[in-house]
Amino acid sequence: MVGREIFCESGRLGLQHTDFMHPLQPADLARAHVVACDGGARCDIRALLACEVGHGQYRLHALKDYTGPPIPADRVYSRKELGPLEAKVYFAHRH
Repeated sequence: MVGREIFCESGRLGLQHTDFMHPLQPADLARAHVVACDGGARCDIRALLACEVGHGQYRLHALKDYTGPPIPADRVYSRKELGPLEAKVYFAHRH
């Protein structure tokens, strides 16, 4: 399945297509490739998805290209904590 953006609203995930929104389950992300482009010609593969669950608080989800240690499902990270990983993280859009 191909989409344009991944959204996260109140902890629920969705994949935006041109004409509709497809609901995602966290387990779907383990099979997902995310390519983020900066608006120019530069695009990078992201290995983690951050879903904002509170003001400046994020829950991480591993994407298909993630090769690091397991991510605790109940752990919440601040934006500051994610700073060193920023090049690997896709921050889901809020709908």
